[in-house]
This record gives sequence, C-alpha cells and structure tokens, in this order.
Amino acid sequence: MGLARHLISLFGLFLFSVLLIVSAAVIFQGKKQAEEQSILQSEYLLRLIALNIEPQLNVLDKSELESLLAQNAKAVPVRLLALTVEATDDLFYQYYQKQEHTVYPAILAQQISPVSLPIRTVLTNQQGQQFVLTLQLQPPVLVPFIVELLVFHFCIFVVFLIILILYIKRFAHSITQPLSALALQSKALSHKHYPVLKAVKSVKEVESLVVAHNEMTEQVKAMISELSERLELAKKSLYKDELTQLGNRRLFIAQLNQVLFENEQHAGALVFIRLNQFEVIRQQEGFQVARAFMEDIIHLSQLTLRQDANVPLYRVNEYEFACILIDVLQDDVIDLIKHLALEFVELQNRYQRKKQVLIGATVFKSQQSLSEILIRVDDALSMAKKEPHLYHFNPENSMLSQVSAILKSREAVLQVIEESVLNFCQQKVMLSDQLNVMFAEVLSAFEFQQQAIPAKLLQSQAEKFSCVEYFDKRIIEMVKSAYLKNDLLLPVSINLSPYSMMDEKFTNWLTDLSHTYADFFSSVIWEFDEASLGQIQNAAAIVHKLQSLGSRVAVDHFGMGENTLKMLRLWHIDIIKIDGSFIHDLGTDRANWSFLETIIQLAHSLGIIVVCEQVESEQESNWARQLGVDGLQGFQIAHPMSNFNLRS
Repeated sequence: MGLARHLISLFGLFLFSVLLIVSAAVIFQGKKQAEEQSILQSEYLLRLIALNIEPQLNVLDKSELESLLAQNAKAVPVRLLALTVEATDDLFYQYYQKQEHTVYPAILAQQISPVSLPIRTVLTNQQGQQFVLTLQLQPPVLVPFIVELLVFHFCIFVVFLIILILYIKRFAHSITQPLSALALQSKALSHKHYPVLKAVKSVKEVESLVVAHNEMTEQVKAMISELSERLELAKKSLYKDELTQLGNRRLFIAQLNQVLFENEQHAGALVFIRLNQFEVIRQQEGFQVARAFMEDIIHLSQLTLRQDANVPLYRVNEYEFACILIDVLQDDVIDLIKHLALEFVELQNRYQRKKQVLIGATVFKSQQSLSEILIRVDDALSMAKKEPHLYHFNPENSMLSQVSAILKSREAVLQVIEESVLNFCQQKVMLSDQLNVMFAEVLSAFEFQQQAIPAKLLQSQAEKFSCVEYFDKRIIEMVKSAYLKNDLLLPVSINLSPYSMMDEKFTNWLTDLSHTYADFFSSVIWEFDEASLGQIQNAAAIVHKLQSLGSRVAVDHFGMGENTLKMLRLWHIDIIKIDGSFIHDLGTDRANWSFLETIIQLAHSLGIIVVCEQVESEQESNWARQLGVDGLQGFQIAHPMSNFNLRS
C-alpha cells in the first residue's frame, strides 16, 4: 500500500494548502463584509441621531442639546460623536470613547477589528446656521463572525476531505491490487506456475497492463512447455544412442560416477565388449550384415548378463559396449565372461566368417578413480586380443594394472622396450611321435626397474602407440645374440607383429639382417596371430616377404580368426597351430572333430604343417594324433625351458 500512502500524503498537502487559502479568503471576506456593514450602520445611525437633534438646533439650548447627544451616544456603540459649527469650525459638542486595549497584536488587531471611518452630515437650523454632525462607531469585533464562518467552512472541508480520502483509497486500491497481483504472478512464473489474473476495474492503463501480462504469461507457459519438450528430446538424444537405442557414453559415465560416489558403498564389476573388426565387416560384407551382427551381439549380451532396468547395456562408442554390475563377486564375474565368450562363439557359427569379439572385465569399489577403472578394463581388452578365448579379467591391484600405469604413453613404452632386462625361454614343439623336436617357440620376459612386464601387454601397448617395430626388433636382437652364443635350440619360432612389417625401416633392417645371417634366418619360423594378421590388407605380401628372406611363416591360434579358409588358400602359410580350444572341446562337442579333420586334411593337401597347441592332457594328445596332426605343443608335451637348460 505504499502508493496509497503517497497519494494520501500528496492530497493532504494539497488540501492543507487549499485550507490556508480558504481561511485567508474567509478572513478577507469577513473583514470586507464587516466594513460594509459598519458603513451602512454608521449612515443609518447618523440619520437617526440627526433627526433627533435637528429640532433642538432651532432652540439652541446647549444643555438640552448636549444631553440629547450624550443619550444618543450612549445608546449605540459610538466611539466619536461631534457637532461643530461649519462656518467657524468651532466645536459645539464632542463625545469620544477611547478604544479598549486588545490582547491581539496591533497588526492582527487591525485585521480582525478594523477601525470604521467617521461619517459626516450637515444640519441647518431655522436661522440658516449650518452644523456638521460627525459619527464614528466602535470597530466591530470580527472574531466571532470569522470563527462562525471558519467552523462552517471547516465542516464542509472535513466532509469533502473524508469523501476525498475514501476516493483516494479506492483509487489507490484499484491500482495497487492489480499491481500486487502482477507481482505475485511474476513470482509464480519464476517457480513455473502460470496463474491467470481476473479482469480488474481500474484505470485504463492498469487494465491494459493486466491483459498484456496475462498474454505474456500464456506465451511464457507455451514457451516453457515447448522448451521442456525440446529439453526432454535433447536429453534423450544426449544420453541415448540413435542406432541401437541403448544408453550412450555420456549416460554410462554419469551412471558409473553415481555408483562410485553415491552415499551407499558398492563393490561391482565393469564388463566391456568390443567388436574388434566391425569396420572391416562393414566394408567387406556390407552395412546390413554388420548391423545384424551388432544386434545379435547386443541381444545375446543382454540375455547372458541378465539385463534389467537397473543394469542396462551401454554403447560407449561405435565398436564397444559396457555393462555395470553392482555387488557381484570376482569369481562370478569370471564365470560370466567365460560363459559370454562361449555364447559369442556359438553365435559366430551362424555367420560365414568369424567376427572377433573381445571381452574385458575388471572389478571396482566405491570412491575409486573413474579413469583408473577405465584404464584397467582397457588393459583387459588389450590382453583379450592376445588370449585364445578373446576374453580377459583384470583384477584390482593386479600386476597388469601396475604395469599399465607404467606404459601410459609412447615415450614410456619406448623407454621400457629399450631399458628393460630381457630374458627368454623356449618351449618345444614335438613331432606327433613325441620323440623328436619339430622346433622351439621363443617366450620372452621383460623386467623394468625390478617390475615384471608381460610381453603380451607390452606388445599390445606398442601396437597401440605405433611403435611395435621397436619391440620386435629388441626380441630379434636378443634371439640373434643367443644364436651366436649357441644358446638356442633350432629351429626356433619367434612371435612377430604384422604391424612391424608395415614399417619400411623395419623391413629394410630385417632384410639386411637376413643377408648377414642367412643360416640363422633359415632356422627361424615367424609366428603371427591369426586375428592380427587377418586385419592387414597385404597379409599375403607380408608372408611372401618373410619367406623370401629364407624363413618359414606360422599362424598361431588358428581357427579363431575370420579368414581361416582364405588364409589357407591365398596366404601360402608354412605352418598352422590349431587353437587349443578346439582340442579341449572335443569331449563335449563332436562337431569340432569334423571341423578339425577337414582343416587338417585341407592343410596337408596344400603342403602345410599342422601343429596342435595347448595340449594339456594325455587324452588331448591322443585325440590330436588320431586327427593326424604333425606336431604337438603344450604343458603335457613340454614345459618352457630357460636358455641355460636348453641342452639338458
């Protein structure tokens, strides 16, 4: 009600000014009327007195005339009554009454008690003598008269003031009420409420303001509603993958952060699934086949991982999917990814060519670093690529995690390759009669600052940072030195990355080395992982290049890649090492027997030597011999031996 108070104060000041002006006007008007009435009264009394004394002027009895004049003077409020002879100006009679002392100041007394002017008249007796009669009345007291006028006007003023105040209040209320409603409506808008004001009766401008504000409220409501809908759509697009309708990487990171740093303490696991050759599938077999394969992987993953609303599957990038498992045991996670890997193998049997699917998993606890967990699961994927079953579990505080912290950059990987203490051992590959050695595979071990570095992880990180040629060069130099010292069991197989052969400097170095040590190269078998070699477009050229240097070429984990038959037909491999999973599963899956039998017969028809690796029992070695393999490798055949015991 601030406006009402201001209006009342303003109008009060105005009315006070009007009151002063009216009061002054009333005093002035009362004085003027009193003076006029005093003049009229003086004239009237002067005529009466003149009529009373005129007969006595003929007699000129001074005593009687004075007595008569005194009587007239006392009968009326006379201040001055004088009779003079006009001709001589002699005073015949004079009555004067001095004005009483007033309590008012002189100036104020003059205003409220004005002095009346003396009035004269000429009288003539019978003798023709003329007299002047002068009369001056007492000044009239104006206070009662003025007070009466003021009281009358004050009453009128009070009535007018009351009416005016009521009008002002009503006028102010008609303005302040809609303004207050507008203020409340504005506050409501800030809290996403949209009240509509009723039409008000006020000044035209305020009525227009209310109407405009209601229109604005409706527009704001419509705009907020539209923005909310857009926000929901944006949120869905922001946190949902368009192709698969799964949660995307943003949602995955947000959910994992919530699990790690919410109030409740959780221990869980993170499982990643990587379609390692998705781009190759899309290019070679078309988008429809690649998409169908992806959808099958998603469906199978959801079924196997027992997905529900609380444990969704996320598509974290184009080729990777993730799942957050809460409050699970480490052994359960390992069993789960093993089962998932088997399901993927069965799924791939429906496709013409195998598609490499990697599974990596790790465990975590609340308050752990998000980046640390993601690094661990990425390391697990890197190791899965080197594993026969294409899955790997990386436990918390494992040596793999410690080593991964060391191999975090290209410079660090190069430093480890150059400065590590490099040791090696050999594992014999025996002929199927288990009496004679076919060749021995070199197994290397790196040690950096008293920390053992797994060769598979170091090779994987070197491939990641495009410096794997340094890794392979270091191993070849070590094996060559052992050869020169006669500490090597020959022939020898050395694992080689196909990415090294794509480096021109490395191939030139290897060519020069073969010219210097031709006898050594004739005893070397270069081993490639089938899945890795299958990702290289000029794989056949790489095989031919190494064979031209006088060496033989072998393929490890044969049967696990997607180019199995193509490799046999086009790459002209010398030796294939069948993955041990086929031998392990012969007891439960007789379909593997027909598959292996066909592959072995086809390889023999092409002049390719067949080795069965990872033979771990007498039963498996018997199965391998029945299938007709040429060589056997595994713990049941021979354990790895250090270079000091090679001759023993």
